[in-house]
This record gives sequence, C-alpha cells and structure tokens, in this order.
Amino acid sequence: MSPRKLLLVNHDGLSDTLLLTALVRDFQRATGGEFLVDVHTEGMPLWLYNQHISRLDWRPVSYDGVTPLEPHEYAVPERKLKLVCYDSEIQVVELSKSGHFAASDSLSHINAYHAIHSFAHDISQKLGLNAVVPIGEQRGDIILSDIERGWVSQVEELGVPHMFWIVSTGGPYERSAMWWDPVRYQRVVDEFQGKITFVQVGLANEHHPRLRGAIDLVGKTDLRQLVRLMYHAGGYLGPANFLMHLACSVPIRPFDRNMRRRPPKRAAVIVAGGREPSQWIAYEGHQVVHTNGMLPCCAIGGCGKTRCEELRPLESHPETLCSMPVSISRGVVTPRCLDIITPRMVIDRIRFYYDGGAYSYDDASELTGATKPAE
Repeated sequence: MSPRKLLLVNHDGLSDTLLLTALVRDFQRATGGEFLVDVHTEGMPLWLYNQHISRLDWRPVSYDGVTPLEPHEYAVPERKLKLVCYDSEIQVVELSKSGHFAASDSLSHINAYHAIHSFAHDISQKLGLNAVVPIGEQRGDIILSDIERGWVSQVEELGVPHMFWIVSTGGPYERSAMWWDPVRYQRVVDEFQGKITFVQVGLANEHHPRLRGAIDLVGKTDLRQLVRLMYHAGGYLGPANFLMHLACSVPIRPFDRNMRRRPPKRAAVIVAGGREPSQWIAYEGHQVVHTNGMLPCCAIGGCGKTRCEELRPLESHPETLCSMPVSISRGVVTPRCLDIITPRMVIDRIRFYYDGGAYSYDDASELTGATKPAE
C-alpha cells in the first residue's frame, strides 16, 4: 500500500509549532512509514532540515472567507488563507491542544499529562488510530545543519566568549498575565554580574523592559537566528513561553571554544506562577517556579488567564482577565501568583546549577563590559 498523505495544520502560535515537531517525530516512529506528513504552521523556519516531513503538492493562497470553496480547498479563516491541495489524496488535519481530551479541556486539572501529549491524543482521535501515539521524548524536535552548528554565536561576535543565559522579561501585550516585575529580573541579573552573561531577546513590537548589564538583542534576531542563539546558550530565564519550549527543543552545543565539554541538558528557570499546572509545562532539567495550590485561583491546576488589565475600553473576553491582579510601583500590574515570587527564589534556582557543579561561572576578568551590540 502507498503511504497516506497528511497535511497537519495549526496556527495557534510558535509554542504549538514546537509541540507539533515532537508529535510528528513520534508519530512517524510509531507508524513506521505508513504516512507522508507535511505541515502548515506558524514559524515554518522551525521545520528546516526536519527529516520527518515530506513536501506534498499543495499551496496556501489568499481567501476572502466568502467565496465557496472548491473540492480539496480548506479554509484557514484566522489567516485569511485557503489551502489548495492539488493532490486529491492529501488529507488535511487541523490539530489543536485544547478541548479534545480531559487533560486539555480545562487548565484546572490534576493529571499526569504534559502539553506535548495533547497533540498525540488529538491526532489519534482524528485519524481513528487504535492507540494514542506514544511520546518518546518530552521535547520538541529542532534540527540544526552542520553549517549552523559551526557558526559562532551573535554573542561571541560581540567579543563575549562565555557561555550565556537567554532572558525574556515580557512578551505579547495580550499575555500580560505572564509578566513578572522587571525590577525583580534586574535584581537577578545584578546578583550574577561578572559571573553570568545574560542576553535579552524578544520581538521589537512586544513588551520587553530592558535590563542593565544584559546584552540587548531584542528585535535583532529572526526565528532561525534565535534557534542558533539558543544552541549556544547554556540557560534560559523567563516566563513559560515559546522560549521555554525552545530551550528544551534545541540541542545544546557539546563543547565550548576551548573544547571543554558542556552539560548535556540546558538549564532553565521558569517564572511560571499559577497560570498553568506545573506538570503541563515542566521539562526535564528545568526549574519551574510555580505557585499551584498556593492561591484560591490556582488551587487545583492553573487559572489559564492571559491578561492583568484591560488593554482598551470594551475589551472583549473579560473571562481572560486575572482575578487577583496586584498593582506595584511604577504602574506595573502583575498577577498575585507572580507577585509572591521573590528575586531570591529565582536567584537560588539559578545557583543550584552552579552549586551542584553542572555549570561554572564566567571569568569576570574576561568580560568586555558590553551591554548592547554596536548599531
């Protein structure tokens, strides 16, 4: 029998794309070549060099949402696109990590599932498989070419030779319930001044309060550059966002420039609060600073709220607003679940990696003192 042809579709964000890379990897391993799989997702550069996908005969075109669809055309209304399949054997499967089984039906749950399992349940249900696709590795599947692995990092190009940590202080404005106080991030960076090099990243059109003493690459990396930067990074500090998933999905550079072996797992300290259940987002080797079970709003699982305040008058979806916002100085509003997380708690989690011997601090005498790349 010839392989079945699948086009997997998801436009729920970059984090979901990373989860889907894991699903495709383990789906292909479990089905043993029974399917040819192609994808249409956010962040298509994340799929570069992925040997588990095949290029099928289809293409996306603009769609007004009104014109009737022809056979083998599939609408993606949120992107004003339709997918035109020129091969009638292609089966389009829209995948989602929410609403298809108990673990993702509500974030207020206590079970053993990680978010990565949600797509495995969804595709198994939609294809009528006899069993749920087994997830073999709880991480995404990002591939770097040999050429990419051989390039120096953007940080090393600036004259900083050390292993560094990537830090994120914010994110999209519609996700303000994930923002920790930037002053507290600053205290963490100050605590390790001269010991750990921090590199701040993020999109230029998002909320990313700048940190003194950190190398500023906000708005200065495209998606593939960010993958390469993560390859060189020793750790990640920030909220439970796309970068958290990327930190676990990208391989870690095995040796430094002096051919000293680096740790096999990338460190990460996640300032999570109580928005999501800790087991839903935790990866091996990560330190998740969560408050599940410590507040009434996240007493069981997580609250799932996305914002702390109205972005504009008559904001839709008021159910997404945090029920316990805290106004702190400088006009910053943060969820109570993040407000009770202190800088010392985060500092101690970072120190664990160094006190335990997995990492060594920078040699302060080699630091260049640069905080921003040259314009």
